[in-house]
Amino acid sequence: LVKHQGAASFGNLDRSAMGVPLWLELMQRGRPTMVVSYNVNPSKSPSGFTWRLPNGGVIFQEGIYSQEGETLVICVSSINAPAATQFVTQPGDDRMLFVLQRIAP
Repeated sequence: LVKHQGAASFGNLDRSAMGVPLWLELMQRGRPTMVVSYNVNPSKSPSGFTWRLPNGGVIFQEGIYSQEGETLVICVSSINAPAATQFVTQPGDDRMLFVLQRIAP
């Protein structure tokens, strides 16, 4: 489960490119909730993002994203690994690919 600060739509992802601080709460069963801040780089191809630990700003994961309408696709590399360059995963590459669909409120 992911909680996103103040996002009414995926379009708000690009607010971080304008210097607006954004954060995510990453929740996984059996693990403590992790809060990360992030920024995006929509001028990169494909568009990229960086997750940081809020206390100290240490970069710990980088990835790429694509948004079309209400669908958001992200591909994230393992912690402290180089960012993915394609929306593809292979066995053993420690990348995760997510396809997220916005659900109307």
